Amino acid sequence: MDDFLASVETNGGPSLTCGTKGDWQGLYRRFITCSNFGGWLSMRSRDVNNQLKSHYVDALCSADFCPQTLSTKHNVEIVDLVLRIRERILEIATETEIRRNLVRQVVKILSNVDDDLKQLLMSNCSLREILA
Repeated sequence: MDDFLASVETNGGPSLTCGTKGDWQGLYRRFITCSNFGGWLSMRSRDVNNQLKSHYVDALCSADFCPQTLSTKHNVEIVDLVLRIRERILEIATETEIRRNLVRQVVKILSNVDDDLKQLLMSNCSLREILA
């Protein structure tokens, strides 16, 4: 908190206020210590995390998991990737285009890895259910 307040002092307050002068450090100090701050921070953190997840899912959906790309990865990285995609698929309860895209990505990955790795990945029951 002290580092943040020191940065407010150094930078002169928010840059979006068009040069409005005031006791920004005092304002932020009161906000940080008020009863509403915990709820605001929790809601803001949840919103930012949801936004990051959304961007991550978009990146997964648009990634090119061709054989050349996968050949540069260790098996453990591929397993981790498939399990992370599986987590995102399981988070999406309803059948949506994003969910279908993620399933297609898993199928593409499985079609571009060797049989031993494919067999290992398919030994995961929830992954088999998703692909069934």
